[in-house]
Amino acid sequence: MRDLYSVWKRNTPFLYELLLTHTLDWPSLCVAWVPPADLENVVQRLLLSTHTGQAEGNSIFVVGVDFPTPASSDGPKFQVHQQVPHVGEVHRLHAMPANPCIVAAKSAAPEVRLFDLSHSTATTTTANKANARPPSPP
Repeated sequence: MRDLYSVWKRNTPFLYELLLTHTLDWPSLCVAWVPPADLENVVQRLLLSTHTGQAEGNSIFVVGVDFPTPASSDGPKFQVHQQVPHVGEVHRLHAMPANPCIVAAKSAAPEVRLFDLSHSTATTTTANKANARPPSPP
């Protein structure tokens, strides 16, 4: 597995224009972009899910990715805006295009759970600086 990672890392300059990395406490089985409310905003939102292996409760995270403007010298920043508890692991996440506050989550169970993030009692955490860099040649 380590060999596959090193091959991928060596080839990132050929695959991506920009690579953003952020370390999570638990792996994420699902990552989904949330449709933007306006196109002028440089902050994009992501939906992430956790896979704790039943060691802790699983959650859905709404994460803001703040892309810097070309004039700015700051790197991109990740900030967890909301953390919503979820029963079981989440395999698929999708935000409603007409109303991005409505999120559907699919787990191994047969039902699809719907969440209204605008009425959620989710927690807010502090900003974390991302490890952002343009891919460098090998």
